[in-house]
Amino acid sequence: MEGVNRITARGKFFRDGEACFFVKAVSFGPFPPDEEGRTLPVGGDLQRDLQGLKELGANALRVYEVPSLDFVDCCLQMGLRVLIGIPWSQHVDFLQDDAVIEEARKMLRETVERFHGHPGVLAYLVGNEIPATLVRWMGAEKVRKVLESLIRYGRSIDPGAMFAYANYPTSEYLMVRNADFAAFNIYLEDREVFTRYLRHLQNVAGDLPLLLTEFGVDSQYHGEGVQAEILSWHVQACCRSGVAGTTVYAFSDRWYRGGREILEWDFGLLRRDGSRKLAFDRLQTAWSGIKSPADGIGRESGLSFSVIVCTYRGGLTLAECLLSLTKINYPDYEVLLINDGADEGVAEITKGFPSIRYIEMDHGGLSAARNLGAHEATGDVLVYTDDDCTADEQWLLYLAEGFAEGDFAAMGGPNISPKPVNLEQACVVASPGGPAHVLLNDEQAEHIPGCNLAVKKEAFEAIGGFREEFWTAGDDVDFCWRLQNYGYRIGFHGAAMVWHYRRFRIRDYLRQQAGYGRAEAMLIPRHPDRFGAIGGARWQGFVYDQAFASDIGGSARIYQGPFGYAPFQSIYSSGTWGWAYVVSSFQWVLLALVCGVVGFIFPLAALMSVLMLAATGITAVGFGVKAKLSEPFGGLRARLIVSFLALIQPLNRGMRRYLGSLRYARLPTSLPSINKPLLFPRLGWWRRSLRFDLWSEEGLIRDDLLSSLQNKWRDEGIQFSIGDGWRSWDLEVLSSVLWSIRMVTVTEYHADNKCLTLVRLQGRPNFMTLAVRFTAILAGGLMWRFGGGSLWLGVLLLLLFMAPTVVRRLQLSRVKKSIKEAALSMGFKLVK
Repeated sequence: MEGVNRITARGKFFRDGEACFFVKAVSFGPFPPDEEGRTLPVGGDLQRDLQGLKELGANALRVYEVPSLDFVDCCLQMGLRVLIGIPWSQHVDFLQDDAVIEEARKMLRETVERFHGHPGVLAYLVGNEIPATLVRWMGAEKVRKVLESLIRYGRSIDPGAMFAYANYPTSEYLMVRNADFAAFNIYLEDREVFTRYLRHLQNVAGDLPLLLTEFGVDSQYHGEGVQAEILSWHVQACCRSGVAGTTVYAFSDRWYRGGREILEWDFGLLRRDGSRKLAFDRLQTAWSGIKSPADGIGRESGLSFSVIVCTYRGGLTLAECLLSLTKINYPDYEVLLINDGADEGVAEITKGFPSIRYIEMDHGGLSAARNLGAHEATGDVLVYTDDDCTADEQWLLYLAEGFAEGDFAAMGGPNISPKPVNLEQACVVASPGGPAHVLLNDEQAEHIPGCNLAVKKEAFEAIGGFREEFWTAGDDVDFCWRLQNYGYRIGFHGAAMVWHYRRFRIRDYLRQQAGYGRAEAMLIPRHPDRFGAIGGARWQGFVYDQAFASDIGGSARIYQGPFGYAPFQSIYSSGTWGWAYVVSSFQWVLLALVCGVVGFIFPLAALMSVLMLAATGITAVGFGVKAKLSEPFGGLRARLIVSFLALIQPLNRGMRRYLGSLRYARLPTSLPSINKPLLFPRLGWWRRSLRFDLWSEEGLIRDDLLSSLQNKWRDEGIQFSIGDGWRSWDLEVLSSVLWSIRMVTVTEYHADNKCLTLVRLQGRPNFMTLAVRFTAILAGGLMWRFGGGSLWLGVLLLLLFMAPTVVRRLQLSRVKKSIKEAALSMGFKLVK
């Protein structure tokens, strides 16, 4: 349709052209089929329903089956965009059957080709709530790669379309890295809990908009009055949290699933007879007048802001920065530009912005300029940003909202890199070391970068402002740490965003990292307790950077709960240095080079040097492979460049930090804390598994099997343990001194209450297995070195080495037999 824009995602919000677009969606169908088997209405029935959605104030609807082109055309004519879910068999172990993934690709291709370029399509959802126990069974990283491949495939057909995966709290960690927005289905009826979880999801979403793709209340259970109340306050909670949109589940109580109409609950805004519930009217009122999330905040802070921009010869992006600051949607603010060094080019640019207070000073460095700005400011809150930043129009509103929500002396938000325009920029954006916030929890920060830092003036004056010895970097880190030393708290709001250009050239990026290293050297004597033994900052919180919430591995862990049933399965930081950090450090490489020199005398040291440098190189390549590169710059060349930068950056920054801090050097009192699972990688040589499937016509599931096995093994005196939730297994049987057998299960739900339970057994070596094999290897090595022994002794040592493998196979078969007996006695049928 001519003159209608496609909705796009930019920063933390959606856009209709240049205007912010708050998604107000309702899930629509599938309904009980008509005489022709259609589960979506057509003709007059469709017009009636769409008219009702328009009266509600909705601007979008979500469908779970692929609609017709006429359906989407009718929706767009009524001002409604369509969020299309791609239906495929995602409730089964699709990694074991290529035909299932091919089915998904085929459905995706046909759907995207049908609606190619259509402005009525809001986005495509390539999946919806893959069961967390199934994700646990298949492996989260493998599942994510499948979803990412589907998004890449869909985007290759229609590059202008938006794609995402509809996640839910039980598999929160399954964040798809190439999605255009973060999509979550949430059902929480407590307002405080709901609001708190939205703050958390904003941080999980990172630089992406957060869209609720389902939120609803069952009026059959809670009552229509409670349903109306919850749907009303959830809109305001979304707006105050800066959520980009919400989808109310559902339009009608008439809902069709699994071959039948669902009568056990009523989530609809309309009753089954088509009459409107109270929730329809309350939601209509809540959505009225809301075009952007900030329109629904509904309160004024009473704070006045002074936005301070300090620049030193920063003319390249300054005009764009100042223009954005004149368009901010806030009733009481001023903008001050501090020209550090009295650059004539800066003065000339500022003449085009008469509303901005212009102040010149002799070149004194960044901290001195920021202190001068604070002295000249008249606002209650000092807000700092950089000359290479542009502010979102709602920036100050969400900073004010953050201050209103807690007792904070300072506040900040994310700084997001604009989409790069060339390969070099894309590589710099994806490389490590960029400005990142550090959070103690979802609402409190340990550090906020100076490009998006607001502080109340009384707190600023109480700690004496910025230390002026910091000329180019490090001042914000020192400032935040001193605020906390004085007992002040720093807040964070995930929607208070600014756009922050990274360095445009690799040369400038490396120069910036060297500057960061020198600044860290200055910080060490002032905050010695905040730096570790090998020089890096020792943060108490979690560093939110490009890799956060997208790296399921690494030094973070997932708590999935016993049997994988934890309702909120989040990524938790281990709080320790990972192996990648250690092997990338300047000290590690320096030690490797020293070993190389010593290797000219002792060859073993040369081998150690090669292995150490190989570990450094492999870590850098791994970063390049996993880096989040903006399309279309995700090719091999870009990843090689990012790998190179990931290799050079910690060496460049670490060397500057190390050399600059030599005069403050101190001997470490302890070894650095390293995440043990990464220091001793689980190579998986012992993970030979045995799998079989159990079918039930009566709806028996894994819970029934696990409960029966626990009773059986207790009666038989078999030692076993239940998974603690941090590991991806259900039960572990101590079957011998050599092996423990771990059991993992998942249930696939099929039509007519039929279920398929998958069982996998894995052997885990105990200490005795490692001791036996080490003894065999050591004896064999000694025999080879000194030339003793015989052929029969060699064969004996080989048999000794292989003995644990034979025992493992026997133990797996024994445990399988025990499980099979229990399952058959319950009514399961063995499939394979």
